[in-house]
Amino acid sequence: MQRTQCTDFVDTEDLFKQFVDGADVGLAIFDERLRYRALNGRLAAINCCPVASHIGKTPYEMFGDLGRQVEPAMLQAFTSGTPTVNLELAGVLPGQSQEGRWINNVFAVRNPSGRVQQVAAVVVELPDRHAAMPALHN
Repeated sequence: MQRTQCTDFVDTEDLFKQFVDGADVGLAIFDERLRYRALNGRLAAINCCPVASHIGKTPYEMFGDLGRQVEPAMLQAFTSGTPTVNLELAGVLPGQSQEGRWINNVFAVRNPSGRVQQVAAVVVELPDRHAAMPALHN
């Protein structure tokens, strides 16, 4: 079997940036003190705050008790490396009047020696069930 040679060079760093920026889910990386180190624009939109306002702050500092709901999963990922999958959060973001709902997946990011260096989160915003349901007519 003859291999075909790819003549189109793809810059993997640029490709990954496009993937992260274009994802329809929120993506974030946190340091050992649970501070935001990086996040994509979708998560900033979900959180109703600019990307820059997150950096260096914890979810609790950004969102109060709502942010505190995810911290045990983040600490678990740091201490044991165990991920948390499909953690449902609900609450009202600062500056918002309606409750929102999100599914969070939190997992460890290890360095080459295997030590947990950071924690990452993937956040999916759930639609408002009432807004998503069509109006029923008599």
